Amino acid sequence: MAEDRHYYQIRAGLRLRSRIDRIKKKYNLTGADTIRASIEFGSQILEKLLESRKDMVNTYIKLLKMDSRKGKS
Repeated sequence: MAEDRHYYQIRAGLRLRSRIDRIKKKYNLTGADTIRASIEFGSQILEKLLESRKDMVNTYIKLLKMDSRKGKS
């Protein structure tokens, strides 16, 4: 729905702002479109990275438990 809008205020450093400006000029986009796409794709990637990290930690803990059981035998 058009009324479902949320506004965020984000403070960005000079490097990030210059990167966004470079992308929007190169691909002829507006700043808002560039930022929206960055947040959308970035949040998807972040979510997958965090899931992978969780899986890695769980696997590591499982391996440590198996190794400690082998040491007791």
